[in-house]
Amino acid sequence: MAHGYGTIRLTELDHEFTAIGPDSLVFTGDIRGGLEGMHVYKINDFYYLYGTYGGVDGIQVALRSKNIYGPYEQKVVLEERTPGVNFGVHQGALIETQSGEWWTMLFVDSGPFGRMPNLQPVTWVDGWPMVGVDGKAVVTYRKPNVGQEFPVKDFPRSDEFDGNTLGMQWGWNHNPDSTQWSLTEHPGVLRLKTAKVVTGLLEARNTLTQRPFTHYDQSIPSVATTKIEVANMKEGDMAGLGIFQEDYAFIAVKQVAGEKQLVMVNRGETIASVPLNEATTVYLRTIASNKTKLATFEYSYDNQSFEQLGNELTMAFSLKMFTGNKFCLFNYATNELGGYVDFDWFRVE
Repeated sequence: MAHGYGTIRLTELDHEFTAIGPDSLVFTGDIRGGLEGMHVYKINDFYYLYGTYGGVDGIQVALRSKNIYGPYEQKVVLEERTPGVNFGVHQGALIETQSGEWWTMLFVDSGPFGRMPNLQPVTWVDGWPMVGVDGKAVVTYRKPNVGQEFPVKDFPRSDEFDGNTLGMQWGWNHNPDSTQWSLTEHPGVLRLKTAKVVTGLLEARNTLTQRPFTHYDQSIPSVATTKIEVANMKEGDMAGLGIFQEDYAFIAVKQVAGEKQLVMVNRGETIASVPLNEATTVYLRTIASNKTKLATFEYSYDNQSFEQLGNELTMAFSLKMFTGNKFCLFNYATNELGGYVDFDWFRVE
């Protein structure tokens, strides 16, 4: 196993990943600080340590030696400084496809939406895995040859909740209580029941999340809209649509003194509220920009005319989390259990 930050060490492990040898220093980064993220390969006659000088302006390097313990020589295989979607692309793995092509999966630190996966071709030149084409990362390129043809597909984003399983894009923010959510209890909707009494969103048990996508043209924001039915909420319940990382904000329906309100909450503070009147169905929307780092929140009764509620969330990408901001659907109790809401669909533009 290769490990370290700035100074790289190798440690022999057994089949249970227990260290059985010393931590041996094999290389000290000398381009700048922060050499990290090493992957170990044995390719032909060389051992390779494939890693990065990390940061937004990352530098991808390869180290090689005919002895796993060195000495290692170093080569920069990509240092991308072109402004845009590839700036600073770094840190990942080398991949050989079934047809013998070589590629590398890296990432780009790209604002509050987090680290964006970035696939680049690799060409071996004098025994070095050179990334991109003519020293530059590619923006568009043919897909890898994996030995057979597959149709072009897009990543899933929207979900009509009309099946028995959630879309692959979803993840729970905490270990979910499987008895308190369902796609089959009322087919065609996601039913979220309150799972525990909590003080706020960050403690909510069954919070369903997914990453937003950004456009190559980052002046185009990502827009998420959901339709929610709220007739069966209990006193103190809060259900809605949010964006969160270390900081968070959301738009939600809140049950207070037997009445329902639309509220906008930013970092735990209620910024604005309006009565829901007699409506039991409402459309909630958030508009988030990876470029401006701002997210706004809106509501509608007809999915045609939307009105903003509250202020803007300034999204951040905190390394305390190591994930980008996420959309989330939630329903939590602050007073008593037994309430539930139905999300009819969730759609991302």
